[in-house]
Amino acid sequence: MTVETFPTYLRQRENIVARVLAFVGDLEDHRRRLRIYLALAAIMYVAALGMMASKALFSKTEARFDFAPSDGKFYYQYLPSAVIDHDLDFRNQLRDGWGYEEPYSINLEHDRVKYPIGVSLSLLPSFLIAHGLSVPLYAMTGMKMFTPNGYTVLYQLLNLGAMMVLSLATMVMVDGLLTRTFRISGVNTLLAILAAFAGTAYIYHTVRFPGMAHVADTFWVTATTCCAVATVRRMREEKMLGAPWLIMVFCFAMAVVTRPTSVVFAALFVPIAVIAVQEKLIGKLVASLPFTLIACWPVVMQLVFWKTVFGVWFPHTYSHGEFHEPFYWSHPQLLNNLISFKAGVLLYNPVWLLAIIGAIVNYQSFGRMTWLFAATAVSVCGLWYINSAWWCWPLSAYPGRGFLEFSWLSAVGIGLLLQHATAAKRSIIYLLCAAALFTGVLFAAYDLKLIPRYVDVLIEQAQTELRKT
Repeated sequence: MTVETFPTYLRQRENIVARVLAFVGDLEDHRRRLRIYLALAAIMYVAALGMMASKALFSKTEARFDFAPSDGKFYYQYLPSAVIDHDLDFRNQLRDGWGYEEPYSINLEHDRVKYPIGVSLSLLPSFLIAHGLSVPLYAMTGMKMFTPNGYTVLYQLLNLGAMMVLSLATMVMVDGLLTRTFRISGVNTLLAILAAFAGTAYIYHTVRFPGMAHVADTFWVTATTCCAVATVRRMREEKMLGAPWLIMVFCFAMAVVTRPTSVVFAALFVPIAVIAVQEKLIGKLVASLPFTLIACWPVVMQLVFWKTVFGVWFPHTYSHGEFHEPFYWSHPQLLNNLISFKAGVLLYNPVWLLAIIGAIVNYQSFGRMTWLFAATAVSVCGLWYINSAWWCWPLSAYPGRGFLEFSWLSAVGIGLLLQHATAAKRSIIYLLCAAALFTGVLFAAYDLKLIPRYVDVLIEQAQTELRKT
């Protein structure tokens, strides 16, 4: 009897798996994978709406329906202030739009200029659409919910949707990078992307803090990387630069004005210059300089803003007003940033640890893309050093927000790990599922304050130790 039951159980399990695969279809078809990414983006949108609604109903500190909690409010202020008010005075925006009252505005002179303009530029299309709809709807109905002030329901829903579109576009770009550049199968690509985006801090920040810089910056960094790959391919195969080069420059500029630490990705330009010399295209590279400078217009806009507000082109925005946020360049918390129980990025995002193992073990699989691996390794080390030197290093490491721009790299590492695994492939999938579950439970506990939150200590420390004397 036992002999008969066991094979029956196996057959039942195989039938369930077969039905699931039949429902999903052939995952080697990129259109089917796209539907899954679209479904994930839709789930994140609904989950983010749930977060917004629950905050409006139950939060004692921010009882408002908005997509931009915490610092996201300041990243967003440029749009309603510049487009609607035609000024850069954010005090009325924070008071009327987000409900901030005195004495918070005492610190506004510092906070209003600390944050760069990239998130607002990324949201400009959705903002203009929302504004274009709100104006006639308010004129026709007079309903308060359609007030064209930059904060009512249409702005919130469309701006949140724009962030999810950026997230979807990021996954689609990474899919192309894995399948076309690294020749990873469709099934392994899908598993790698789900692990890298849904099993790490990325999904937490996309759902919990969509208005902050991380979703937008991950998109721009991923786009910069994909354009770098396309530029090198164009130089090697067609002996020309073409549009990918200019798009890469623009995306890099957007990344820098979204999170200034993204300047570390300038390392990608070094191998491009070397390959241009090897392919005897340095003349064309120099000839494209005028167009390259035009593509840098987001950086120019950021400099103009700083000049207007500070009176200088390059202000130290982390030391302005009554606060000073130090960087301890000679004493970076490098190991703590990786494995500390307080905020170790690898400890709390074990999927990334598996990705690093996959990338290193399968290093030879990069082949002609070794330049990309080397340049990205330099960028990783640069960002790791900057985040570790910041006085608030646990805030950048836990829940891993300071490293989300490398989500594409983690997907590549996991994809290679799965692609080259043989008998151990099932064990790797189990490990990925366990790691993703661990991260999800940890972040839920973190949000519910069921585990020690070092960030709370940092906030208290900031109020007492960061004021200038």
